[in-house]
Amino acid sequence: MPENKDNIKNSNSENTPDVNYWQSLEELYRDPKVLEASHHEFKEGVTDDFSPLKLPGLSRRKFLALVGASAALAGAGCSDYRDKGDIIPYIKKPEEITLGKANYYASTCNACANACGILIKTREGRPIKADGNPDHPVSKGKLCAKGHASILNLYDPERLQGPRKRNGGTIDKISWLNADEEISETLAKAGSKEIALVTKKINSPTGKKVLDDFKAKYPSAKVYSYELFNDAVKNSAWQKSYGSGLFPLIKWNKAKIIVALESDFLGTDGNTVENARLFAEGRDVSDLKNFNRLYVVEGNMTLTGSNADYRMRLNPLAQSELVEMLISELGGGNGPSAENFAQKHNLPLKSIKHMISDLNKYRGSSIVYAGYNLPEGVHLAVNHLNNMLGNDAMYLTDQSEYSVLPLSSKDEWTSLIAKMKNGNVAAVIHYDSNPVYHLSDDYGYKDALGKVPLIISMTESENESSESADYLLPINHTFESWGDAKTRTGFSSLQQPVIWPIFDTRQKEAVLLNWINGEPAKFDFKVYHKYLMKNWKDNIYSSVKPAMDFNQYWFGVLQDGVAVTGESTGSKGTFNASAFQSSENKSEESNGYTVVLRESYATGDGSFANNGWMQELPHPVSKITWDNYAAISKDTAKDLGVKSDDLVDIEVEGRKLQMPVFIQPGSADKTLTIELGYGRSKVGIVGTGVGFNANVLLSKEGGISPWIYSGASVKKAGGTYKLVTAQEHHAFDKDLTRDAVEKRHIIREGTVEEYKKNPGFIREESEEENKSLYPEYEYTGVKWGMAID
Repeated sequence: MPENKDNIKNSNSENTPDVNYWQSLEELYRDPKVLEASHHEFKEGVTDDFSPLKLPGLSRRKFLALVGASAALAGAGCSDYRDKGDIIPYIKKPEEITLGKANYYASTCNACANACGILIKTREGRPIKADGNPDHPVSKGKLCAKGHASILNLYDPERLQGPRKRNGGTIDKISWLNADEEISETLAKAGSKEIALVTKKINSPTGKKVLDDFKAKYPSAKVYSYELFNDAVKNSAWQKSYGSGLFPLIKWNKAKIIVALESDFLGTDGNTVENARLFAEGRDVSDLKNFNRLYVVEGNMTLTGSNADYRMRLNPLAQSELVEMLISELGGGNGPSAENFAQKHNLPLKSIKHMISDLNKYRGSSIVYAGYNLPEGVHLAVNHLNNMLGNDAMYLTDQSEYSVLPLSSKDEWTSLIAKMKNGNVAAVIHYDSNPVYHLSDDYGYKDALGKVPLIISMTESENESSESADYLLPINHTFESWGDAKTRTGFSSLQQPVIWPIFDTRQKEAVLLNWINGEPAKFDFKVYHKYLMKNWKDNIYSSVKPAMDFNQYWFGVLQDGVAVTGESTGSKGTFNASAFQSSENKSEESNGYTVVLRESYATGDGSFANNGWMQELPHPVSKITWDNYAAISKDTAKDLGVKSDDLVDIEVEGRKLQMPVFIQPGSADKTLTIELGYGRSKVGIVGTGVGFNANVLLSKEGGISPWIYSGASVKKAGGTYKLVTAQEHHAFDKDLTRDAVEKRHIIREGTVEEYKKNPGFIREESEEENKSLYPEYEYTGVKWGMAID
C-alpha cells in the first residue's frame, strides 16, 4: 500500500481540469515573459572580472560528485543518443497533482488472462510503476513480473504511432477518418459472407457487449477466441466428472498435503499470483500445526518443483500410471503396486510410500492437482482420486471461475479456415491477437489469409499477423484505456486510463463502436468511456442497488478498483464415477523421446518478446536469459552425445526444429522440455529473432495432449549455440568463492520437526560466518583507503 494513501485518486476524463502547457520550444519562446527573461540570460557585465581564484574551495566530496557527473555527461554526449524532445513545465498545474508527489490509480492488469488488480503510480501525469492492488480480492496487493514489466510496453518507441494502409508493396500512412470510412464501406458490403473477428480470451463483460453489438450490426460476423495455453482439457474432464461448470478454485492455504502432477502452479499454471500467496500461508513457521507438505512429480525442474518437500522426476507419459497406482493403493483397484511402479520408473520407493501414507492420513484435507497440459484421461483419474479421498472439501464453494466468452474449439477453427480458403469470408479482423504466430502451422491459417479480400490488424505493435494486413490500426496500451474484467463470481473490476494516448492510437472497443455507429466523422474519444459507464449503470449498479446515486457509486469503484456483485456460485454437481471408468486412461508407451511444450516464465506466449525487462529476467531454475532451449537430463545428454549449448535436430511427426540443449538436473530421461514464446519473426528490435520458434512443433491434432508429444526423434546436429546464464555472472576467484555459502553457513535449512526442537538454529552464528573469503594481507607500510558516499 502506498505511503500517501490519501493521495490515491480516481481519474475521470470528463472532470479533468484544463491543462495549459507548451507544445514546443518555438511556442515557449513566443511567450513575452520567457522572451524577456531569455534576453537577460547573459546580461552585459555578468562575466566581467571572472577569475577561478575567486571561486569558493571545493570539498573532496563535491569534487568527486562533479567529476562523476561530468563523466556521465561526456559519456552521453559521445553516444548515439536520439533527441526525445523537451520537457516543459506546467503553466497551469492540474488540481490533483502536487509536484514531486506521486498519485496512485486503481486499475486492472491485462498482461495475461488472469486480470489481477493493480495500483499504477504516476508522477506529474506519467505512469512510472505498477504494483498489486491490496483491495483486489484475488491478487491482494501481489503482482507478477509481467504486470510490473507492462509499463515498459507503454513507452515502447516501436509501437504503431498511427493508422497505416497497405498499397501494393508499401504501407502508407492514412488518417483514422479515411480508414474508418473505407473499412465501414467494405464491411457493409459483406452480405452473407462471414466477417471473422479473431481475438484472445475476452475477460471484459462490457467488451463482450461491444462484440455482441458488432454482430447485431453485421449479422454475418462471428467471434473466434483462443489462448495458446488454456484449461480446456481440464475443464472438459471436470464437466464429464461433475456434469457442468469449470474446474473449481483450490483452497491452497487449507490443504495439508499437496501432490502436483506435471503442474507448475507456482510458476505458470493458473493464477500463479493467488496460488503462491495461498500456498505461502501454509508455510508459516509461526503456525506449525497447519504447515503443509508439497509433493511434486514432473518431467522437468520447475519453480514449483524447486519448492517441493519431496520431488520425483517422471516422464509425463507415465503420469496416468502413477494415478492408477495411487487409486489402487488408497482405494483398491487393478493398478500397479507402489513397489512395481517405483522399480519400473527408477523412483525412490520410500518417497512414494510416504506420499501414499500422507494422502491416506489427511483424507479430506489434501489435494492431487494435475497440470493443464496433461491428457484428459489423467484429469478424469485425478478427479476420481480426489473424490475417493474426500478432497472435494478443498474446492472453493463461495467463488468460482467465470467465463465471459468460451474459447473456440478446434472444429470451429477448422471450419473458419475452410471458409477462408473457399472465398466465403469477406473480412478478417485481428482484434489485438496474433493467430499466425500462435496457431499451429498445420491449420494453414497464414495461407488461408491470402484468400480473404480484407484483413485488418488492430494491434499495439507490428506482429506476424499484421504482415499481411490491408489496414494496421494502432490501439491503446492498457494504461491508456477504459475497461472492466470479470474472471470470478462475486466481483468485477474496473480499468481506467492514467495517461492520454502517447501516440495517434485508439481504444479497440471504440474503433468497433465507430464502425457500428456508421458515422466515422463524428468519432468521440469518450465513446467507450460513456458506453462502459452506461453498461455498469444498467447491469451492475441496478442489480447491486447501493444506497447512493450512480456517480458516487462509480467513483467509489474507480477508487477501489473492484466492485462486489455478490452473485452465487451454484452447485458443482454430483460426481459421476462412470466418467473415469469409461475413459481410456492408459499409460502411454513410446520408443522415442517425449517433447513437452510449456509457457515461458519471461515472454509468456510471446506477447512479451519485445520487452527487454522480461528478456533479461533470468529463468527461475536455469538462470538463462534471452533464449529458450531444450532441457534434458544428464543421462539423456550422454545417450545423445551432447553437452549444454550443443545443437540438436528434433522431429515430431515430420515437424522439425533445430535448437540448443541445456542439461538440467531434475529432468526425466528421454524427455525434452521446451518453453514457447520465442523465435518471433515480426516484432520490435528487442525480440526479433531471439530464441527459437518451437511453435512449429505444435499440431492441431495434438499429441497425448495439445502440449505433450511422444515418439519424437532427437539427434545431435553438430555445431553449438551459446546460451547466456546469470548463474555464474561475476564468478571470479572460483577457488576462493566455491561453496562459500555452504562453508560460511549463510544458508540454513532444516525440517519442521528440527525447527520445533530448536527454532533458534537459523540465527546461530559460526566462526566461519564472519571470516573473510580472502586471506589476510600484511601491510608493512601505509594503509590507504577510499570511501565514496
